[in-house]
Amino acid sequence: MKAMSCLLILVASLGIVAAVQNAYKADSMWPMLGHGAFTLLCLLFVVREVLALSGR
Repeated sequence: MKAMSCLLILVASLGIVAAVQNAYKADSMWPMLGHGAFTLLCLLFVVREVLALSGR
């Protein structure tokens, strides 16, 4: 189970990096907002899994 949590943290972290990079390349506001929302969603997953691994 711990390996699955670590894998989710890794994939969500890569998603954050990719979404931020694509937000800077966006031509208009709507794709930028979409990438920002995806970034926040991935950040939520990372925080949730880190708290679960730390026992809180």
